Amino acid sequence: MISLTLLQTVVLVGGTVHPMDSGPLPASASAPGSMGAPGPPIRADILMEDGHITALGPDLARPSGATVIDVSGRHLVPGLIDGLAHFDRELDPLYIAAGVTYLRDLGGDMSRLLAERLPWARDAAPGPALLICGAVLDGPQPATTEAVILSEVAHVDAKLPQMKELGVDFLSFHLGLAPDIWRATLERAAALDLPLWGPLPPGVSLGEMAHSGQAGLLYLDAFLLPGEVWDTVEQKALEERVAILGSGVGGPGEASTRARRGPAVAPVIGLLARLLTDPGPDAPVLSVLAPHYAWAWEQERVGPRPPAEATGRALEAQLGLLAALERAGVPLVPGSGSPHPWLLPGEGLLTELLLWVRAGLAPARVLYLATAGAARVFGLADRGRLAVGQVADILVLERDPTADLAALSNPELVVLRGRVIDREERRAALSALADQQTRRRVAQAEPLEVPEPVLPEGDLVLAGSVETSGFGTRLSAERFAVLRTLDGGLAWVSHVRTPAAIHDEERNLKLDQRTRDGSLQAFDLELTTGGHSYTVSGRKLGSLFSVERRLDGVFVDNTAAREPVAFIDAGSITGAMLLARRALDLPIYALTFDDMDPVVSRWRVRFEEDGRLVAATDQGGLTAGFAADGRPEFSARLQGNDLLECRVLEASAFGGAGVPMEASRVWRAAQVPQGDEGGPGAGSAPESEGAGTGEGAGEGDNGGAGAREGSDEGTSDGPGQLGTTAPEYGA
Repeated sequence: MISLTLLQTVVLVGGTVHPMDSGPLPASASAPGSMGAPGPPIRADILMEDGHITALGPDLARPSGATVIDVSGRHLVPGLIDGLAHFDRELDPLYIAAGVTYLRDLGGDMSRLLAERLPWARDAAPGPALLICGAVLDGPQPATTEAVILSEVAHVDAKLPQMKELGVDFLSFHLGLAPDIWRATLERAAALDLPLWGPLPPGVSLGEMAHSGQAGLLYLDAFLLPGEVWDTVEQKALEERVAILGSGVGGPGEASTRARRGPAVAPVIGLLARLLTDPGPDAPVLSVLAPHYAWAWEQERVGPRPPAEATGRALEAQLGLLAALERAGVPLVPGSGSPHPWLLPGEGLLTELLLWVRAGLAPARVLYLATAGAARVFGLADRGRLAVGQVADILVLERDPTADLAALSNPELVVLRGRVIDREERRAALSALADQQTRRRVAQAEPLEVPEPVLPEGDLVLAGSVETSGFGTRLSAERFAVLRTLDGGLAWVSHVRTPAAIHDEERNLKLDQRTRDGSLQAFDLELTTGGHSYTVSGRKLGSLFSVERRLDGVFVDNTAAREPVAFIDAGSITGAMLLARRALDLPIYALTFDDMDPVVSRWRVRFEEDGRLVAATDQGGLTAGFAADGRPEFSARLQGNDLLECRVLEASAFGGAGVPMEASRVWRAAQVPQGDEGGPGAGSAPESEGAGTGEGAGEGDNGGAGAREGSDEGTSDGPGQLGTTAPEYGA
């Protein structure tokens, strides 16, 4: 087994090197704006030092102490670049096994991505290097809880410079951006020199987008008229629309403004092609995926699908459109869309590349686009080629991929920033990943123990425990209690435990909220994870709420909320319990956290005839039911496109009055008498009801279906499926 770490000197001897330097353009890519094709292969040695290529040529001198690897008869190409994926650190072995050495993430948890992008973190994994946008941009009711919400132009001016300062590489947006916000975002992004990628925003024409300066277009739905679907659209009509997009593509000698170049396109055709295959139950690939992924993948497999004939016609339409974009010289970026269901990280990119060959692009051209071409679009000067000064990301293959792109499958060696990883080591990493998932599935079936919350002095009037689930997986468990304190107020305390299977590290949240006469007076929050402790404390001072933050006991800052904060929205059931007790004649505000920065959000609340609480904020919706003594019976929350259901395991008022609810706010479907103890599962949301019933909550769609039929609301960032309408189109 070959396993060489960084900072070693390695010489690859005797291979056929495909440098991917631009050479003559093929006939199918001769239009202005085309990014070229790979030059001819050469027989050469490659010297790698400190993670970079330091020499390339025939019969290189071998430095003393260098490790020499004979690759005679093998083909050497640059590592692959996946231009559209969603990063998850535990999936690193899958990318490396498939030869993906560079990954562009389209948005997630910003702090986690910034940390994982650090070179030492990527080497420790080991995993592909990252190009990140941090958090995706979206409008109200975002498709993901990790989005940066831009509902006003002022938000654009405030938040984009912060993202630039944090160090994001580019910006990405979802369909929820209003046209005026999109235009303001484009202007601000250009001033900050941050490329902006996204779909065609609703209400914006293809012609405007083509000349707007938007750096890249995600997916192909922009080429459909409203009401059109992929399986019936005319190819001639698609080609006419390509001409509109192609009109924004500048020639090689033009000034390098994005508006004159026109946008690149990341089609992700594999999202449609996957609908033509059924991997069957218990597919082997599920063994390396975390339980929440495996559940989502299986749910999609058994769910409704369009007829195969219609899907086949739709796929041919997209392949024809891809060929037309190539002929027009529109820059194209291959991306897998992984880990979207049945698009396996790493392997999904190869599937996408083979589809491009099926569309009529030559294998050599597709390989160029997945290496040097993608690096050029993304402005990566030291990636995508085999040349002196480049990062040493190299695949050693047994066959020539420029003749048959399937040769990319299962490389003999993957060189990752100078580290040589052979098949045996990659198999061992995948086996370890599968073992880890087996342990997680076993742990999911066992109770998740949670420490009792720390109780202040006072009389205990209510207590219980709940579990929160989503994606068919238990996400967290919580113990809560309500006490009447010595000063006559109420203390709402909880301890929420989220296991490491959900986050990279286990998280423990302790929350203590103090109310008097129905008004929040103070709170203390402590989040411990990864060996660090993050604390936030708040005190009501007149009309203001003073908030202090500390990290590991060290003062961070002190801010003031001017709004009358009613509760702390931090993932505890006690937040819903407090929300249900608020008067409805005044605005209701909660203090929540955006990447641990305190943010005040406004809630819209009502109670249904059956006593259910229905509430919504710009980040999502919530519904819950409560017994007469204040015990929670059920709760469900829509955060972005994610539906999280809270199941009450036990709750008791100990035979007393608890914290009584107004009669109109008691969920009348609850049959448990006041004061009795609810047993396991003692409360569940009514079937077909959920958080999406709240005002402005909207339905979630996490299947990558794009804009919903008959709706102009933003959803997830995936492309439209069959029978789905497209955003407004026009020149």
